Amino acid sequence: MRWLICFCVALVALTSSGAAQTSHLARLNDRDDLLGWEGVGRLDRDRRGICSAVLIASDLALTAAHCIHDPETGMPVPTESLSFRAGFSNGASIAERDVYLALSHEGYDPTRQPDTENIRHDVALLRLAEPIPVSEADPFALHPGHLTQDRLLVASYGRGRMEALSLESRCHLLDRREGVTFFDCNITFGSSGAPVFALAGDTVRLLSLVSGMATMNGRKLGLGMVLPEIVADLRKEMGRLPAPPVRSRVRRIGSRAAAAPDGSKFVRVTPRN
Repeated sequence: MRWLICFCVALVALTSSGAAQTSHLARLNDRDDLLGWEGVGRLDRDRRGICSAVLIASDLALTAAHCIHDPETGMPVPTESLSFRAGFSNGASIAERDVYLALSHEGYDPTRQPDTENIRHDVALLRLAEPIPVSEADPFALHPGHLTQDRLLVASYGRGRMEALSLESRCHLLDRREGVTFFDCNITFGSSGAPVFALAGDTVRLLSLVSGMATMNGRKLGLGMVLPEIVADLRKEMGRLPAPPVRSRVRRIGSRAAAAPDGSKFVRVTPRN
């Protein structure tokens, strides 16, 4: 099977009007809607562009590596230009943190054209300037890799839906090869770094991140990577670096979501049109 890969640009100008929201996406407009999804947030770059990101620890978030590089020069963007807005919806966030450190995987080359090698390493680990308590936003556990079913869910921001988190739970895993994951979820520009979750009933675990898009026979598909080994590499490297000083930029709303003892999350996944 031959795939024609078309890379999705990470950043979307915040002034873009975008297309109308697709009808089968569930838009999370209020606090009740966000319950269980507070750990997904919008990654802003000096209010000039966005990606999506997801907490995997109280002070660590994942996004796509190309989200932290300048798309023209390939150079890393200044960390002081990055901020993570957990549970962002209609101008308000559950919590906001500056990014203290941002590391992309050593296998990712921002100067190379998109290919399988880059997509499977398109992961960046963000250390926040201060942890976000689990009472405000609960991190997500990584999926170990073995799937018992192919049902997926994507939680993302993006063009036409930048002001509130949108969920799609009607998509599926299509293939996994050479460290790349293929899925049919509805993604768009700005969805880069968005978490792709595997579902088992109401339990969700983080399976992949949105890296880009592909087309096959005219059909648009999403591309991601296999996370556990790459995230382990990044956490090991991050552990060698100094911790941030204590500082805070916080907005608090509400209480924590339910979580299982192993860190898997129990959330509402039925879209509402």
